[in-house]
Amino acid sequence: MLLVNLSIMTLGFYGVLWYKGFLDFGLGKAIILIFVELLLITAIAILFSSFSSPLLSSLFTVTSYLIGHLSWGLPLLADKLESSAGRWLCLVLYRVIPNLEYLNIKGEVVHQVPMGGEEILLAAGTGSATPRWS
Repeated sequence: MLLVNLSIMTLGFYGVLWYKGFLDFGLGKAIILIFVELLLITAIAILFSSFSSPLLSSLFTVTSYLIGHLSWGLPLLADKLESSAGRWLCLVLYRVIPNLEYLNIKGEVVHQVPMGGEEILLAAGTGSATPRWS
């Protein structure tokens, strides 16, 4: 269902770009990683809905999305903490939580930063590996 939804939205998006004269098929890289992010968030939502109420599972899913996009700050927080237990917890959470910012390449694609297929596959396959362009 996600694939069908994203395909329809992509066709509409490319239709608008074609109409405005800005057609660029390089945006497909970002769309692929958006699909991977949608798959990951849907899997998290299904996980939470299997043992929680609808309200709590939606709250946990939105929180997971936000934490996934803000997890880049955990190593920075670990550097600022004086407690070794706090530093350890931040670094463990950084390794465990999927870093959704690696799947967010919209800015790089729009500004035409060169990215190879292996970086896209690495980001899509893991969601936590550091692509070379960052």
